[in-house]
Amino acid sequence: MTTESFVPVRDVLKRTETDTRPWCVSSAGVKTFGDLRRAAAGYKAAFEAAGVKRAAVFSPEIFTASAALFGAWAAGVTAVLPADTTPATCARLRAGVADAAAGDFPGDSGLTVIEPVAAAECEFGVLEENAELLELFTSGSTGTPTAVIKRLRQLFCEVESIEKRQSDAGVDPDAVILSTVSQQHIYGLLFFLLWPIASARPVWHRRVTTPEGVIDLAGRFEKSAWIASPAHLTRLPETPDWDKTKGRLQIVMSSGGPLAENGVRDCLRLTGLSPVELLGSSESGGIAWRSRGVASDGTMTGTAWRALPGVVWKCVDGLLALKSEQLYHADWEVTNDKIAPLPDGLSFEHLGRADRIAKVEEKRVSLTAMEKALTDSGIVSAARAFQLPDAHRTLAVAAELTQAGLEALRSEGKAALVKRLRHVLVQSFEAVCLPRRWRFVTELPQNCMGKITMEALTRLFDPRTVQFAVAKREDDAAEILLTVPAKSPYFEGHFPEFVLLPGVCQAEWSVRMSEAVFGRIGLFSGIRNLKFMQPVRPNTTVVVTMTRVAGKAAVDFVWAGTQGALFGKGRLMFEGKADV
Repeated sequence: MTTESFVPVRDVLKRTETDTRPWCVSSAGVKTFGDLRRAAAGYKAAFEAAGVKRAAVFSPEIFTASAALFGAWAAGVTAVLPADTTPATCARLRAGVADAAAGDFPGDSGLTVIEPVAAAECEFGVLEENAELLELFTSGSTGTPTAVIKRLRQLFCEVESIEKRQSDAGVDPDAVILSTVSQQHIYGLLFFLLWPIASARPVWHRRVTTPEGVIDLAGRFEKSAWIASPAHLTRLPETPDWDKTKGRLQIVMSSGGPLAENGVRDCLRLTGLSPVELLGSSESGGIAWRSRGVASDGTMTGTAWRALPGVVWKCVDGLLALKSEQLYHADWEVTNDKIAPLPDGLSFEHLGRADRIAKVEEKRVSLTAMEKALTDSGIVSAARAFQLPDAHRTLAVAAELTQAGLEALRSEGKAALVKRLRHVLVQSFEAVCLPRRWRFVTELPQNCMGKITMEALTRLFDPRTVQFAVAKREDDAAEILLTVPAKSPYFEGHFPEFVLLPGVCQAEWSVRMSEAVFGRIGLFSGIRNLKFMQPVRPNTTVVVTMTRVAGKAAVDFVWAGTQGALFGKGRLMFEGKADV
C-alpha cells in the first residue's frame, strides 16, 4: 500500500501535479513542491555553469538542502553530505573531497559556495539510478569517519520500502513530519528529506532540537510523525504537556543506535506510542524493524526483529547476512551483527556487534560485555568502554551514573567508586584487562544522530577539560560532582611543594558549569564575594552547589568536599536581563 501521491524518487522533479501542494512548513509561511522544483532548477543551472563535479551540500533548512541536493543530481553532480561545517570538516572537504559547496557554509570555509540562478526554468529528466551521486560519512563510532558511496538506486529502493512500511503503519499522507535528526546523515536523509518529497508529505522546515519542541509542534498540527533517535527518547522530559500530543502524534521512529528499554517505556507512557525501531547502517541501508511493548508483568514484548520490505536475510556463523536492493552490490553481505534466528523463520534476536573486541595485554576483551556488566551493577546507567588513541591503547570507560552511583560518588569520592566498579568487573574479567581510566559524566556525548563518536569520547579524557556530573537538578538550583584529575596541567607549578588547584580554575569552571545547567544567562562580567577557604588538592571529589539569584542575572556557587569542608564560594555576575 502506498499513498496516491507517491512517485519514485527518480521521477519527483518531473511531477507537476503537486506543485501547489504545501510541503515545507514554518512559522514564516509555507513553501510548495513547485517552489522546490524551481529552486532545484536554479541550482542545476548554477552547477552546470560552474562546471562543478563534486559539491558539498549542507544546510539546516530542509528547503535549501533539498533544492541543492536535487539540483546537483539533475546536473550529474556528486553531492557530498558533511555532518557539519566545522573548520576541521571544511578542511577535509577542501582536501580533494569537493570542488564546490552549496547551502549554508561559513565565510571562512575556503570553499566556493554556489548560489542558485534566480528564476531558472528547465525540463527535468529521470534521474539516472546507477549513477554514484551521493557520498556521506559514517558517524565515527569506532574511529575516524569514512566515506560511503551510494548509487541513487540504493536510495530510491529504500524510500519505496519506507513508504510501504509507513503507509501500512497508518501514517496519514497529510501528517507533518517532525525530525530531531539531521538530513546530513543517512537516517535523516531518507526519512526527513527523500521520503516526504517522494510521497508529497509536509515537513517542518528544519530539525527540532528538543523533545519540548516536538511537544509544541505536535500540539499545533492535527497529525504529525516524529523521526527521533535514542539520544532524545532516553531523555524525555517528565511533563503533562505530552497530553497535547495524544491523538495527534501518529508514530515515533527511532534509529541511529540501540534504544534502551527505559526509552521504550518512557515513550509509551508519555506519548501512548511504542517507538518503531529500525536496524541498519550507512553501508547496508535499512535492514529490519521492531516495535516493543510492555506486558502486564512489566516485561518487554516484541523484542524480535523482522526484515524490512525487500530485504532477505540468513544467519552465517552466528552473524546476520543479507541481500537487498539497498546494497551497493547484488551479493550476500555478511554484517558484524550477531543474531539468533527464531523458530518462525521470519524474525531474529539481535545479540550485539561482533566487532567490539579490544586486545588488552594480549587478551581479547568484549567491550559490549564489559558495558553490560557495568550497567547491571545498579551503579551505572550507561557506559562506553573503548581504547584511548595513546601509545599503550589504554582501556577507558565513560559512564553515566544512576542515582545510587551519584550518591556513592558524593559520599565516597571517585577513587572509592572506581574501586567498587573494578570489583564488579573482576567477577567476569581478568584484573589485567580492567579499565585504567574513568570519567563520570552527566550524559555520554552524542551527536544529533544519537551516535557516540570516538572523537567525542577521547575529548572527555583531555586533562585540560573539566568533566562533571549533575547529581541533582531543579529549576533554579543544581548540585554538581567533579573530580580534579591528579594529572591536570592546571596543577603544574602551583606549587611544587604543595600542589593545589589555582583559584582562577575554580572561577572559570564555575562559569562553565553555570552555562551547562542554566543556559547562557548573559555575558559573564565578573565575580562578587569571592572567597577561598581551603585548597583543592589532586584527585579531590568536589560537590559544587549552584543557585540562580532571583531577579538578577547572577548565580551563587559553593565548592565543598564530600565531607562538608568548604573550598570556596562566590557569585557569578552576567550582563543581561535575568530570565525569571
